[in-house]
Amino acid sequence: MYEANQNFSGIISMAVGEVREITDEALAKDLLKAKLIKKYVVSNTKQLQNELAEANKTIEELQSTITEKEEIIEQLQAQINSSESDLAQDNDEGSNQNNDDEPEGSEEN
Repeated sequence: MYEANQNFSGIISMAVGEVREITDEALAKDLLKAKLIKKYVVSNTKQLQNELAEANKTIEELQSTITEKEEIIEQLQAQINSSESDLAQDNDEGSNQNNDDEPEGSEEN
């Protein structure tokens, strides 16, 4: 985690005091060298507890969203399966009707 020493923008943008994870190590090194950011160090446990609580809340919200999306996906898959089944059934009925239209015993020469 890194904290911005000053406002800057470019590949990423940060405001003074903003804390964020920078996964691109080369970018982080460049920003550290330019003294635009510094390694973030939690100064007290209360602040750490607050950040942890906020992170846990975000995780819970995301898990809830994932569950909702999975339920929607299951419903849509069921609808697709039902539609495919209905379509296959309609095709079978249509081909059976075409066979019934030909009189028995008649052959083409």
